Amino acid sequence: MNDLDELRRIARDLMLDLVRIVARRRKIVERIAEEKGRAGLPLENHRVEAELWSAVSDEADELGLDERTIGAILWSLIRDSLKVQGVEEPGDRLAELERWIIGGSDMMRLDADYWEPLVEPNVTDAHDLAEAEGELAASLRQIYGEEIDDGGLVTFPSWREAVRSVLQIFGEGKRVMLHEPVHPWLTAMVWSTGGRPVRIRREPERCWRIEEPEDLGRGSVMLVELPDYNTGTVHGHGELDELEGYADRNGIMLVSLEACRDLVWNGRQPSLAGRAMVVGGIGCALGSLDRGPAWILTDGRDVSALRNLRASYGLVPHPRDVSAAAFLMNGGLDDVRMRVKRRVEEVEEVLDGWVSYCKPDAGPHMFIWSNYLNMTNMLKTGVVVAPGEAFGGYPHSARVNLLVREEEFLLGLGRIILSLSPR
Repeated sequence: MNDLDELRRIARDLMLDLVRIVARRRKIVERIAEEKGRAGLPLENHRVEAELWSAVSDEADELGLDERTIGAILWSLIRDSLKVQGVEEPGDRLAELERWIIGGSDMMRLDADYWEPLVEPNVTDAHDLAEAEGELAASLRQIYGEEIDDGGLVTFPSWREAVRSVLQIFGEGKRVMLHEPVHPWLTAMVWSTGGRPVRIRREPERCWRIEEPEDLGRGSVMLVELPDYNTGTVHGHGELDELEGYADRNGIMLVSLEACRDLVWNGRQPSLAGRAMVVGGIGCALGSLDRGPAWILTDGRDVSALRNLRASYGLVPHPRDVSAAAFLMNGGLDDVRMRVKRRVEEVEEVLDGWVSYCKPDAGPHMFIWSNYLNMTNMLKTGVVVAPGEAFGGYPHSARVNLLVREEEFLLGLGRIILSLSPR
């Protein structure tokens, strides 16, 4: 046996040892779950995870190992532990809902993540991507009131692809903080890019105000939605200042997700631009987060990594689409905001006094809650909404799409009220 064969044998044996260790660890995790159940303790404990991460990170540093790689391995084992302990992903409720829907043309669907386009972009004649990105940067300067550097702008075909690219580069091996109610696809994306999603609860009675989370250790990433995709909430300057201070004190990278900024109807548009990486787009005006294009704004230090990833995955947008986005962002969305405002007014006219909600500052969705809200009753009355428990620990609540066709929207709201009545 030559030296190469011997080294391969040793590497193989070590890999098999690792598999056996994972199997042993699983049995320990099962016992831990049993002890937690007897003691009435929650299955997830972020403080313990933070301590584990600190120990693993220190050990990796001492051994000269890449922290991101070790972190990705750690979080994959943590995810396996959660499955062993029976921790359910909230998104499972959406799949369960689909199984309950009988269908039929009379079912009013207010649960969707897509809607009729609110505007159609004009076709433009941009000759190359650099030119189109320059046009977009000029439009964004007017919006953010910041000196947006053309060199700090990277465009993508869709907003989801832009978010995935950020997570692949900056979230791998990290804890990634998300504020509930959060969409299941976002938590799944964090897992799939090698990170650990940490869900931070917010209270609907406080209109989803962001509070400082518990100390989760240094080196994390925090995603902040401005506005909230699921609730339509826009956070105030004070909240964002507190959040920035928390991030600075704890060495946390802030990423501002501004997919639906163009749907803010009441002028409340604080931003983290200039203080955090921004991921924006026009998909919400076009009827889906998957319609583009989208953009990432940075201070310029991370542009090369983003552009290299974009090229390697074939995610370069068409110049004419980027140029069309520049036109829309430069005053082409005023009618869109007025349509959102009218829908919010219709909600107030129909639902006031029947359910609780925080008046949304933007589309496409809002949250409602009531002790009498029941998914089964709503299905019986012919309306489908997304259950609040799909986005976090929110029983007796639902997410409602504000931007479906008006006839379907108003009829759906009426059926929600009907479902609350004694049957």
